[in-house]
Amino acid sequence: MSSMSNVAGLSKWIRTLPNAKSSVLMIIILSFITGVLLFLLQPVNVGNGLEDFFYGGAFGFVVFGLPAIITGSTDQLWVESLNGINLKAKHSMFLALVSMSLAGIVGIIGTAVGLIFNMDLFFNSILFGCVIAFGFNILVILATTRIKLFNSFIIAIIQPLLMIGMLIITSFLNNIDYLFSLGYITTIFKVIIASVIFLIAIYAFISVVESPMKKNLGFGAMEILSYFILHMNEGTNTIEQLFDNAGEAIDTLVGVASFRRLDGSIKALFLSPCVHPGPLGDIGGSNMPTLLANSFDAFTMVAHGPSTHDFNPVSSDEIVKIEDAVRKALDDMEYSPKASEFIRYSYKKANVGVQFFKNGTIMLSTFAPSGSDDIEYAVGLAAMIESQKELGTENNILVDCHNSFNEEKGGVLPGNPELFQLIDT
Repeated sequence: MSSMSNVAGLSKWIRTLPNAKSSVLMIIILSFITGVLLFLLQPVNVGNGLEDFFYGGAFGFVVFGLPAIITGSTDQLWVESLNGINLKAKHSMFLALVSMSLAGIVGIIGTAVGLIFNMDLFFNSILFGCVIAFGFNILVILATTRIKLFNSFIIAIIQPLLMIGMLIITSFLNNIDYLFSLGYITTIFKVIIASVIFLIAIYAFISVVESPMKKNLGFGAMEILSYFILHMNEGTNTIEQLFDNAGEAIDTLVGVASFRRLDGSIKALFLSPCVHPGPLGDIGGSNMPTLLANSFDAFTMVAHGPSTHDFNPVSSDEIVKIEDAVRKALDDMEYSPKASEFIRYSYKKANVGVQFFKNGTIMLSTFAPSGSDDIEYAVGLAAMIESQKELGTENNILVDCHNSFNEEKGGVLPGNPELFQLIDT
C-alpha cells in the first residue's frame, strides 16, 4: 500500500467530537441502559417489574454514569494544572463516556458468562470492567496530553475508583455482613494492583513501539500524535518543529511557465514544483498550492510535480523558498508569441499531453484509467531529461495529473514498468 493510501486511510478516522452536553446526555442514557441490562441478567426483586426496571437504571447511573460525569468534569482541570495539552471539556467528557461504556460492556458480558456457567460474576465483572476503563484512560491520557507517567496514572485511576466506591455503596449498603466478608479494602487493592499491571504493560508496549522511531527521528509516535491532535484542535503548527528537526535539505526543481499581456504585465503563471503537497490538512506543505497562488498578483495555477511524500515540506515556511525560486525564474523568463497545439500521446498505460512554448514544453502525464500514485522525483527527472534529448528542447515541465488514484498500484518508482512506459511515450 502506498504512502498516500496510508495517509488517506488514517484520515478517515478523524471526527469532530460531540460537545460536553451531548456526552453528558449519552452518559445518562447509556448508564441507565447498562444498569437495566445488568439487573435483567442478575435479577434483584424490589417490587413489580416496572420498579425493578427503574431500580436497575438508577443503579447503572449511580455506579457508571455519576463517576463518568464527575471525572469528565475534572480531568480537564487536572490536565491543565499539570500543563498538559489537548484535553478540553468535550474531550474529557467524551473520554469518560467511552471509559464508562467499556466498563459497562465488560460487566454485562461477564455477568452473562456467569449466568451461562452458573457462577456469580456480577461484582467481579464490573471490577474487571473498571480495570479495562483504567487501561483505556491511561493510554489516551499518556499518549495525547504530554504529562508524566505518574500524573497520568493518578488522573486515569480516579474514574475506576469512583465506580468501585459507588458499586460498594449501592450493592452492599443493606448487607453489612456480606460487605465485610467480601473485604472491600482488599477488593480496591486488587483493582489498583491490576491497574498497575495494565500500566506497566501499556508503558512497555508504547516504549517498544516508539523505540525505533525515536532512535531514527528523535521523536516518538505518541509525541507526534499528541501534537497532531493539538493541531486539529487549536490549529497550531507545533508539530512542524518535530518535522523540522527530523527533515533533511534537498535540491529539487520548480517548473515555471509565465504568460504575459502585450503591455508586459504577467497575466498568468503555471507552476509545477517537484515538491509534494503534504502530509495532511495544512501541516507542512499541505496547503502549498493556495499559499503559492496567493503569493503572486497574477492568476496562478499550481500543479502536482513528480514527487512523493518524501518531499513533503517540513513547515509552511519552506514554501517561501519555492516562491523565491519562481520570482528568480521570472526575472530571466523568455517569452514567445507562439505556442503549439496541445497533442496527446499514449503508450500502453501511459498518457502524456504535450504543448510546446518556444524552447520548452509542458507535459501532462497520467495513467488513467489504470491509475497510480505519485510519480517519484527520480522518475520524473529521468522523463524530463529524456524528453529534452528527444525533442531538442531546453526546459521541460512534467506534471503528475494524479487524476486516477489506485491505492493497489502504488507509486511510479524506478524499476516499475510505468517508468519505461512514461519515457517511451
